[in-house]
Amino acid sequence: MPESKLDLLQKTAELARLELNDEQARALGPQFDAILAHFEILAAVDVEGVPPTRGATDLADVRRQDLIQESGPFEALLANAPDRQGEHYGVPKTIGEGE
Repeated sequence: MPESKLDLLQKTAELARLELNDEQARALGPQFDAILAHFEILAAVDVEGVPPTRGATDLADVRRQDLIQESGPFEALLANAPDRQGEHYGVPKTIGEGE
């Protein structure tokens, strides 16, 4: 794999927050080249006059009004909480872990 393609692979991995050493990058190189080749084929497709789509089907998104309403008996909602802390669910800390 030429050096510039290795650089592109490493930059793509960095954007995806993946850590690849040089050996891993060289091993993934042929797969990455194949993926880029598919994108080149897609880029060559003439889409002039094709209307943009938001999804694979014409189904409309089902939405409801966002209304304030009773959610249920307070004690019953907290009865199965694995870690109840007063009137709240206790959850493990996720931000700042391992820093």
